Amino acid sequence: MQIDEQQQQQMAVANECCFIYPFPASGLSSRQLLRVLSAWLMPSFSADEEGPSMDVPSCFSDNDCSFECATLSVPMVFSHDEWFVQCVPALGEQLDKLLLLSQHQREAEGDSCFQQRRNTDDDSDEECHVRRVLCHLLALTTRIPMRTQPRALMRLFIVTFLRRLAQKVFIILLNRFEPIAQFLLLCRLFQLLLQRELQLSHEAYEPQLMAWLVDIYRTKCYAKTEEGEEEDSTMAAENGYGTTAKAAVPTVGELFRAQLGHFYAQIDGIKFEDPPSSVNFYASICLLLVGHALHGHRPTLLRLVGPAWLGRVREQLADWRAMDEADKAAQQQKQSHKKPQKRDEHGDDDDEMSAELRRRMTQSVEQQQLFRMNMFAFQLDEAERRVQEALNGSSEE
Repeated sequence: MQIDEQQQQQMAVANECCFIYPFPASGLSSRQLLRVLSAWLMPSFSADEEGPSMDVPSCFSDNDCSFECATLSVPMVFSHDEWFVQCVPALGEQLDKLLLLSQHQREAEGDSCFQQRRNTDDDSDEECHVRRVLCHLLALTTRIPMRTQPRALMRLFIVTFLRRLAQKVFIILLNRFEPIAQFLLLCRLFQLLLQRELQLSHEAYEPQLMAWLVDIYRTKCYAKTEEGEEEDSTMAAENGYGTTAKAAVPTVGELFRAQLGHFYAQIDGIKFEDPPSSVNFYASICLLLVGHALHGHRPTLLRLVGPAWLGRVREQLADWRAMDEADKAAQQQKQSHKKPQKRDEHGDDDDEMSAELRRRMTQSVEQQQLFRMNMFAFQLDEAERRVQEALNGSSEE
């Protein structure tokens, strides 16, 4: 029997989610139990009629057996909540595979074939992937009864997975533009963030989003030449002005490296007051400076930007740590002068437990923040070392 790709994906989801093994207490054969469990689980993954569907594969059906699933007695070994906990990671893995498969197919077909197919299709692959994700999430949300913990897991899954998918789709769309358009788009997004013209769900996301844009710029500058980039540049030159224009068409990396001075000017004056939420942004700039130093191009620009920015951030990091130590000392002094409260005869165990829980949670958050600050200090030291080595090497030459 020939099994197509969609059925293989459905079988993978079922096998990863269901622990499909015969339960001795049910009294059913292995094949009957497989059909019952798959019929019970698959509706949770089915989407609306207009969207993509995930029906029960034909290999799950049993034409020889004339029984109804509803009349069978299957032990409820796992609750619906437990099924959900098992289904979410498997669903994410399958959707990741779909997106990765589409990307590989596009690279195999080539840009020209993909562009021709995209012009003939009504919807792009990215839009189809987004619709599939939303359909699956809608099915999970509406069809599976969940309690408090799975609902929190559902929210976490939606936020993290959709953010990852949106980032992948953004990179795919960005790569379809010409190099100069990619640069202008990134700079415009950065400008909109600085001017607070883009509405964010929370202000704490601003440095995270800026860090992501800096990472994209660094990747465009120093990543290996993307497959097909040179061919696209050659094709554009030949369609334009022949051999003379061929040498004048820059690649993505060449253009982004040439515009580093403009990008440094945009990020030079950015300063955040909240250290824990802004560490990623400063770490991304450190990585950008390290890439600049390792590739050894434009040493004059590196000399003008690198030491000044690193020294300024070093002073800011010292101020952060001094302020943190002062806050901790003030809190300890306040606790030492605090008068102990009188307890009842029976005591208040619940209040003590809640206070202890809050104290442990506070300590955990403080430890995480301390770890992030120490890691950032290490990245800052590494950036200073790499920049200094590059500048010393350029001066010797």
